[in-house]
Amino acid sequence: GPTMVPSRERVVMSLESLDQRPGLIVHELTHAFALEIVPATSRRMPVLIEGLAQHQRGAWDAQELTVIRADVAVQAIPSVADLDDTDRHWAHAMFDFVAEQNGEEGVRRLLFALRVHSTLAPAVPMAFGETLAQFDDACRRYLTNRFSQP
Repeated sequence: GPTMVPSRERVVMSLESLDQRPGLIVHELTHAFALEIVPATSRRMPVLIEGLAQHQRGAWDAQELTVIRADVAVQAIPSVADLDDTDRHWAHAMFDFVAEQNGEEGVRRLLFALRVHSTLAPAVPMAFGETLAQFDDACRRYLTNRFSQP
């Protein structure tokens, strides 16, 4: 029979982009792993995967920090259940909250729950044993404390 050639995913990046964007490799590899680990979430809630990739990168984009601080100042923090494709910065902040509260183990638990349930509403109770509303309130308090201007 015909020889089966394994398919191989490739991540292609220019040297210029690596020079200009430290952390790009971690960001792009996070996308590749997320597609394998939580494929349904990657399709249904790509903003979560963007936020995860930014969280894993371990640094904040200055423009996104400015937006977050401005929104926090007027108490315009969206519910994590309402994040849309323009809310990558809020998804990043949510993963920072999860890691702050539960360590990287919490991030792993949330990803495991998203593997079973592709959206946050059912995944959060599975991962953390609290309602989405409780998680949301704690996340808002954390974000308000973290991103309020001194």
